[in-house]
Amino acid sequence: MKRNWIKDAGHLYFLTNTVRYWLPVFCYEKISNLVYSTWEYYRKTKNIKYYAYVIMSNHLHYIIWLPEGNYSLSDFQRDFKKYIGRYVHRILLAPLVNVHPYFENFPVLVNHRVILKKLSFAPQNKNHTFSLWRSDDKPLIIESENILEQKMNYIELNPIRGKLSEEVNDYPFSSAYRGADKYFVPDEFRL
Repeated sequence: MKRNWIKDAGHLYFLTNTVRYWLPVFCYEKISNLVYSTWEYYRKTKNIKYYAYVIMSNHLHYIIWLPEGNYSLSDFQRDFKKYIGRYVHRILLAPLVNVHPYFENFPVLVNHRVILKKLSFAPQNKNHTFSLWRSDDKPLIIESENILEQKMNYIELNPIRGKLSEEVNDYPFSSAYRGADKYFVPDEFRL
């Protein structure tokens, strides 16, 4: 399948990464922490800036800026998805995987063994037996402040639409959360 990745850096992008079958893998504490630590790695090593984000139970929405240089958006998406996929597989193989306390009383939970089974398949080659991500996500370049505002509102309201929060700033896996790490959301930026 041909990918339609935008190759140039120096722009803001709205990205969505969705788990296959919409399975709620991000309800598990180690997995949601993995996303944060991986984003932090790219912030430090590739100078990527995050303007807004939300980690839902089964997908991620985020707005990033990549600096000009040799590291393209397709490089980022390939590396990010491969790394997260590999470690999610390892986490799900563990005998016990703890649900994040925030999700303990939500009906979105699925046993991690069920998730592992659904995301695993008979190998066509020996190196590939697990696939976390859907392949139909398409990045959107943000070319105006109106689009940026629209996408930031979409991200912030996602937990409310998903019935995971009643208030924008109460969902702990969002840049809108009152206790969000401010290094992910720069104070100033220009399109």
